[in-house]
Amino acid sequence: MATQPIQAEHLRRVADVVAGVGTLPAVATQDWCESACRAISALRPDALVCLLLADLAENGEILLMEAIGAIHGGYNGEMVDGAMLHPASASSLGWWLEGHPGRTRASRTTLLRMNPAASRWAETVVGRRWTQEFGMSDMLVGLTPIGVDNDGRSIVIEMGVRSDAEPFAAPDAAALQAILPHLAHRAELAFGSEPINPMNRITPREQLILEQLALGKTVKQIATSLSRSPHTIHDHVKSLHRKLNASSRGELIARALGHIETCGTGEARELPPIHTRSNMLPQSA
Repeated sequence: MATQPIQAEHLRRVADVVAGVGTLPAVATQDWCESACRAISALRPDALVCLLLADLAENGEILLMEAIGAIHGGYNGEMVDGAMLHPASASSLGWWLEGHPGRTRASRTTLLRMNPAASRWAETVVGRRWTQEFGMSDMLVGLTPIGVDNDGRSIVIEMGVRSDAEPFAAPDAAALQAILPHLAHRAELAFGSEPINPMNRITPREQLILEQLALGKTVKQIATSLSRSPHTIHDHVKSLHRKLNASSRGELIARALGHIETCGTGEARELPPIHTRSNMLPQSA
């Protein structure tokens, strides 16, 4: 692929996405993936953006779909059912990037039309959903591993635009690659270092109560503001303790603020910093 310089506009978009990613919930909410897609859409406001949190095999096979969400920037940021893009009958991404994510430890992106699997992808269930049902004519894809001790747990980003839009170019791929480590860091903060049961994701009501607790409000004050009984709020707080493996109110609030994460084993630990080398803007895609 010919090298194209990173333009000031792409740098601004990267900054906008990183700022948006930094505001994503520090816990696994039910709409976390959609919120992440909304942040990523700053790279291309006219794109359909899909994010998967999944355990992947070396050939793009989906071993476990942990979470999925999608946003259609071209339709005023409307949410899209991720299952419409990746139905349960589709057990693979339909495309792949060289190197297993758990072994390379690197974020990678590509213009799908430049990928050897592009023609095969177009004939898959997923490819037909993107091209025929949603009318996408050009695709940008990327993936990045989550954590340091997994073999395939990854964040997958797929972005598509219609034929009447500017096609993706190398600087778009470079911009996406620049934000992927930040996104993976935030996802590990929210979801932990091990896959979680969907039933352990935070409900909108629990998220609201958690935010109120982080502001220093008491159970009684929260009950009054939400017109609920203290007993009901207390039950929500107990559920939050269970879902976040928090043994104290202080630990619960620390999780809400993103100061610590909870491993799948229930052991709380500080989240390691992002490796700065991975965050550097590449010179070409």
